[in-house]
Amino acid sequence: MSLAIKTKPLIAHIIHEAQELNTGRFDGLKLAAALGLSITEMARYLGVTDSALRKTPNSSQHQKKFMQLSVIAQRLKQLLDNSLEYTRIWLRAPHPDLDYQAPMDCILEGDIASVNDLLEMFERGQTA
Repeated sequence: MSLAIKTKPLIAHIIHEAQELNTGRFDGLKLAAALGLSITEMARYLGVTDSALRKTPNSSQHQKKFMQLSVIAQRLKQLLDNSLEYTRIWLRAPHPDLDYQAPMDCILEGDIASVNDLLEMFERGQTA
């Protein structure tokens, strides 16, 4: 009798909706759509205007910030049964460990560290 080995797909950790298929680079407009952000919110996160984001949504200048946001979404998605829908909901829901601020509001205000800390707590199996 053979043992069935359950493996994750190789790209389960990727939010593929947020990246360009031909280059693999993040596209800010696609990432915004995948996470339920408006163009204005994504531009605010990057510290640029809406028109600048629209003009160069895959700017090399913003790849690191796109990656940081994508990593949060990837970690969260894995904690939530690989559901991007639940990820979007969680990011928008006020959370008691963030003084009832939504995690996305913290991120947009530049406090990505608090959201990372909260995710780390959940990954370790700790609860508030």
